[in-house]
Amino acid sequence: NSIQIQESQIELDNVYLDKSRLDLISKASKGRYYSWHDRNKVLDNLGNDSFIQNIKEVKKLRYIIAFLLILFSILFTEWSLRKRKGLS
Repeated sequence: NSIQIQESQIELDNVYLDKSRLDLISKASKGRYYSWHDRNKVLDNLGNDSFIQNIKEVKKLRYIIAFLLILFSILFTEWSLRKRKGLS
């Protein structure tokens, strides 16, 4: 008796380029479809506009302090219980 496990090739059974569907999707999404041979045209259609995006995140300090207090109290409780039981 033997068991053979083979790698599944189901994804590769039906591989083909459906150009008409890709064109349809690109038109529906107001985009453009480029074939692999036309891949250099993608850079031509990208704008040269550069932009800088600053992300500023403000957190309230009291939540951080509360979190740290809870964390230290848990650590202190764990340490003191270990000390009482002699587990160091």
